[in-house]
Order: sequence, then C-alpha cells, then structure tokens
Amino acid sequence: MVPNGSIRPIDPPTTEKTPTLSLDAGILECVVYAPDATPPLAFLAGFPYFVLTVATIQIGHFVLLNNGMGFTGCLLYALMSMLLAALDGLVNPSLGKNVRTLRANGFSDRYTLQMMTLNLLSNILMTWLVFQELCGPDAVNATLQFASYSTLTVAAITANLAMTEVVFYFAHKCLHEVIPHVHLMHHCVFAPTHSSNFIFDPRDFAFELGLPTAFLLLNHFVLWRQDHVVLLVSYMFVQNFYALDHSDFLQLYHFKHHTRLDDVYTVYVKYRNNSNREAVHKIIKRATKVA
Repeated sequence: MVPNGSIRPIDPPTTEKTPTLSLDAGILECVVYAPDATPPLAFLAGFPYFVLTVATIQIGHFVLLNNGMGFTGCLLYALMSMLLAALDGLVNPSLGKNVRTLRANGFSDRYTLQMMTLNLLSNILMTWLVFQELCGPDAVNATLQFASYSTLTVAAITANLAMTEVVFYFAHKCLHEVIPHVHLMHHCVFAPTHSSNFIFDPRDFAFELGLPTAFLLLNHFVLWRQDHVVLLVSYMFVQNFYALDHSDFLQLYHFKHHTRLDDVYTVYVKYRNNSNREAVHKIIKRATKVA
C-alpha cells in the first residue's frame, strides 16, 4: 500500500542478460588476437611459413598428383592445403585482423569458412584434373627434364603468361570498377597472408583464377597443339605465383594492392590504372580498432 491508499503495481522481476557470442560470429574467434597478444606458433612466421607454403605446393604437384595415387592424391593434397591454411591463423595475427574486417562488412565466420573451403577445394580439383586427367605422370616428369624446353616451348610458355596477365588485369579491373560488391569480400583482406588466397566470393574466384586458367586450357587445344609441358609449366607458374602474391614475407605488388586498396590491377608487373574508377573503397567498412 502507498500513503493515499492506492495499490502500487508490482514491478516485474528483472534479469540481467548475459551477452552471448553466436556460433556464426565465433567459429574463427580462435584466430582473432588482442593487439598485444602473440599467436601460439609465431616462431614460424615469415620465412619458415613461406618455405612450408612452397613445399606444400611442390609436394602436391610432383608427389601427390604424380604418383599413381588417383583421386586419393587429390584428397591428400586438399588435406595438406587445408592444414596449411589453418596453420596460418596460428602463426600470424593477420587472418584474425581480416576476420574482424569481414565481420564489419556483414560476412559471418561461418560464411567465410565455407567460402574458403569451397574455393580451396575447387582449386585443388582443377589442379588434379589438369595433372592427372589431362596430362598424366609422364608429362609432369617431363617438366623436370631440360630436353623438354625448346625455343618454341619457352616462347609458348612466355606467351601464355603474358596472356594470363592481360586476362587477369581486365577481370580484376572489372571487379573493382563494375561489380565491386562481388570483390568486396576479398578486399576485406587488409593484412594479406596465405589464407587470403581463399577469402573470395566464388564468383570473384572464378574471375581472378578461373579465367586465366580457362585461357591456358584454350591455348592448349587451339594454339600449342596440346603440348603438355607448355600447359603444365604455365599452370604451375600461375598456381605458385597466385599462391605467393599475398605472402607477408615476399610482399609483392599485389600485397601492397591490398594494404592500400589501390588501382594496381596487374599481378606479375606493376601497372597503375589511372581511370580513378576504383569503387571497392566506397562500399567497404573498416573494422573498429581494438584498444
């Protein structure tokens, strides 16, 4: 009762809500570090992880996909590649920084992990098809023999790589200037590292890696009379270079393209586009800085 005789309604009980981290937001939380924290395997950062990256690709190309193992070799190469990408998050804080930017732009951890897995597996499957189904072990072994490289063979490989640079340039330019929303996910990578090779919208991945690969296959049948050495060496160069262009150890032109979000759309050489139409920077959101 209150003094005037009226009855005061009883206040409903209040309970404190405990903040919870949703599953989507927390799958990759294990690789998100505080500014003063050191990843558990930081001693592998830099040159050691670079060596592991190169070794994994060569083991995949020359052992697992070239040893009569069939599709088992493809699965083992995929497993090695996934372990290498997972190791990246325990070696370098960069993946965690990129995860925070991805979250700020609406990409959940679950979605990011799904896209990384899809892109990695599709790349390994394509490599298996080229090595085992299209070329075969004899052709792969021939790439290691000096006698396989005539003047015409070297010229054909050089022409292939020049064409892939042109194709990549125009595909990359289109992504930045015409369909920036497709390229947004990949440019949430402001701190490039090996795992960045798989942080893509699948349509973007098809543009940047799929189109150059398609041109190599087209040239193989149309221009180079199905010369397997030309195809394999060109394909391996693209695979190795594209795998290392995000390396925080090498810090090539493409690495700086990510840190600056600039208009250098090439991959092998540095060429700045001066159209001033780069549009990804207009829609991307930076992650809030952690004190």
